[in-house]
Amino acid sequence: MSHIRNRQYGKTSSKEEIVNVGSDSRKRKQKQSWELFFEELGAAAKLAKSNFGSISWLGALISAILSFGILMTYAKAIGRIDLLPLVLEKKFAALLPWMGLAGLLLLLYMVIMLTTTIIYAMAVSTFGSASSLQAHIARLLLAPAIVGSSAFMIVVFRFPTAEHWLTAPIIMLFSLLAMLLALRSVRFRTGLQIVALASFPRDLASWRSQTTIFISAYLVVAFAVFAAAFPMSLLLRSYIGADTPDAANTLMILSILAMALLFLPALIFFVSRRNIASRMLRSFAAALAIIVGVVIVFPGASSTIVYTAAGMMGVREQTVSQYRIMKGFELKDFDEVAWGVQPKTGLPVVAAFPLFSLGDVLLLCPGSLLKTPLGDWPKYSHACVSTQSSDVVKLPKATAAS
Repeated sequence: MSHIRNRQYGKTSSKEEIVNVGSDSRKRKQKQSWELFFEELGAAAKLAKSNFGSISWLGALISAILSFGILMTYAKAIGRIDLLPLVLEKKFAALLPWMGLAGLLLLLYMVIMLTTTIIYAMAVSTFGSASSLQAHIARLLLAPAIVGSSAFMIVVFRFPTAEHWLTAPIIMLFSLLAMLLALRSVRFRTGLQIVALASFPRDLASWRSQTTIFISAYLVVAFAVFAAAFPMSLLLRSYIGADTPDAANTLMILSILAMALLFLPALIFFVSRRNIASRMLRSFAAALAIIVGVVIVFPGASSTIVYTAAGMMGVREQTVSQYRIMKGFELKDFDEVAWGVQPKTGLPVVAAFPLFSLGDVLLLCPGSLLKTPLGDWPKYSHACVSTQSSDVVKLPKATAAS
């Protein structure tokens, strides 16, 4: 018996040594990959330096296009396209802080989105010991992630009053069914055996150890689906379109596609055959492209980001103040109730707030519209007056009250 036990332990020990050798080999390959990446990065830096003039011109062109896009998005969102020619006469430099803040909000959303793809990557990394099979396994694990995401969106749109304690088991059930289908793949089962052997070498890849690995991967994938709910909820809150059955169906399909795309950067990382640094760059570029694409395509997302950025940097004021109109308008031009007109002098004094203030261009709205939702502005912005900042004086509270 002792002889047999020694033979078994000797067999286990040799398998442990094989696993350790494979780990050392992967570390050497990763080190070589980083060295190759820095060589490529140095070559790219030299190329950029030699073409600095062209890159600067291209950067200025992109900046002008983005500035115009932000301005157009905001003008359409509030229903005042007539502001465009007024602002375009001015310098684009006034739009740069607004563009930077909008870009920062977009970056923050990308960070939130990356939480989902990182959790999905953790599920694929469970099979790190089977590195040669990871690309195939990453594709297989994408199925339960997409199925679970689709189930989540269908429940949200078709059964909006469903309780959370009921929604979660439905999502986990559909994800599990899709995960079980992955067991039909020979390479997936082989990956389970390799990981089970590496994680529990004394069990010799028993069905118990393989089941443990399977359940671990499944739970991480399910967690990634639930993590995707937060960025999707932000998108859904930004919707400002029509509330009709057809619009709801379109929105549901767009939401399913957007939720599925959240897993794509991690998939690109695992299926790419280049060095690890290049794979990381490709994944980051894919994440950036996906978030920009989703924000552009999803109804109301771009408008919400630009509108929020406008409020944060003062292009759109969020409090009502007293303004004296110095020229261009008379008392009779303002409704006393809507504008809170104070006819104490020949010049009108109104309770208002700037919906748009950039350079010398000012769009002044009555204070009664301060709480207007973004989606309703095209209906009410015609009540605002377009003037110049130099023709309006903002009064301090003491002056306004006297």
